[in-house]
Amino acid sequence: MSVFSSLTNEIIDFGTSKNYGKRSAITKLTIHHMAAVNADPVAVAKGHRDSTRQASANYYIGSDGKIVGGVSEEYGAWTSSNKTNDLQAITFEVANCKGAPNWEISDAAYKAVIALCADICTRYGFTPHFTGDKNGSLTLHCMFAATACPGPYLKGLHQDGSVERDILAAMGKTPAPAPTPTPTPTPTPATSEEEKI
Repeated sequence: MSVFSSLTNEIIDFGTSKNYGKRSAITKLTIHHMAAVNADPVAVAKGHRDSTRQASANYYIGSDGKIVGGVSEEYGAWTSSNKTNDLQAITFEVANCKGAPNWEISDAAYKAVIALCADICTRYGFTPHFTGDKNGSLTLHCMFAATACPGPYLKGLHQDGSVERDILAAMGKTPAPAPTPTPTPTPTPATSEEEKI
């Protein structure tokens, strides 16, 4: 029996094809972009499933926020150019609302991604954390291959902490506060008497 989030709007089930096999645990999330403006997530999922290309994802998300299931969560999809990562991660392909150079995604797509990530973290009992390298629970395709994926927009949202904070908020958890910078002492202006010395 295939496993998909209750948030899924449609399923294009890959069955037992296009995956690395069954996984022992789910401890990561890897958000990719489709590098295509307003791509239909159903068409992209079907294209991956039916082509000879070695590509797949657990979920495909449209610019309207539609969530399409592809490879069942019990299997590691062929998404990140890295078997070790893909056997641990639920992977997403997200449609872009704008093209190069920033490859932005829509607010609806972003909200769907965050809700889906929060659901997955809750069900599998792990916390989203971006460390900037492959050791975090939030990873990027560009950590494993010479690719621009997930594009500057999504990469920036990971780097500035937005993705982590927003998933935690959707889970009902309070993110750790950002460290308070140590204030730099401001020199006291010299008085007229001091200036005379």
